[in-house]
Amino acid sequence: MGVLVSQVNKYHTFGSASTNEKVFPMQDFQVRWPIPQDQIDLMAPNFPQNPGY
Repeated sequence: MGVLVSQVNKYHTFGSASTNEKVFPMQDFQVRWPIPQDQIDLMAPNFPQNPGY
């Protein structure tokens, strides 16, 4: 739906108390996970990693 990054950045914070909260901004490239290197090696030479990783 294209709203994951905006929703995470709007509502998600890290911290153990309201005085210790930190905003952890999600980047657009974090919608996709990195491809494990052993899988890249199995697929083909020069297989591209997901952008941002």
